Amino acid sequence: MNRVFSILLLSLSFSLYAADDCVGCKKALPGMPGNAAIDEVAGLGKVAGDPMKKFGRDLCFLMVNADATGKDIVKVMEDQMLTHMKISRQTPDYKDKIISFWNANKNDFICHGKVHSGTRETEHLMKRAIALSIHNKVLTGFLLKSRAVDVNAIEYVDGKAETVLDYLDKIIADPKFTDKYVKSDILRLQKVLEKVFNGKRAHELNV
Repeated sequence: MNRVFSILLLSLSFSLYAADDCVGCKKALPGMPGNAAIDEVAGLGKVAGDPMKKFGRDLCFLMVNADATGKDIVKVMEDQMLTHMKISRQTPDYKDKIISFWNANKNDFICHGKVHSGTRETEHLMKRAIALSIHNKVLTGFLLKSRAVDVNAIEYVDGKAETVLDYLDKIIADPKFTDKYVKSDILRLQKVLEKVFNGKRAHELNV
């Protein structure tokens, strides 16, 4: 099983790497975030309500900004999580602790502000990464490095529960799907989330 897991992730990583970095692969976002996302920087960390939701919004902004400015997305996200958790890379099993932190707060990682027309006003961090074609870096290169990660975050969209698999279903059902994404990459990501990470749709989680 471990060999199958490794092969699936390796295949996904190579394929999505090509999709993320080539010019002709229909990448949705070629440069800096749109005005709505840029305007957020002035209000970074000033979201009303739960402090964890504030952290989730800030993490998302920094993820998008890191990609747009050529920074190491994984390092930026790790740094933010480690600082928030008050641990460091010298802490034993720090990667496991990051995944436990993600799992405990997975529903709170919500991005705010549209980056372009292919993104929503609010959407979960995993979905934002897919919409911006940086899922190879954020998912394959970071979160999916651990088989213990919980990918079944619930977000309510138009009053209905939605997971990342529901989101992928909607992408695939879009008649313009292949104009926006590389079909094989999205189908492979869907398969890995389902088969390797026990990904579920909202109705399967009884929510």
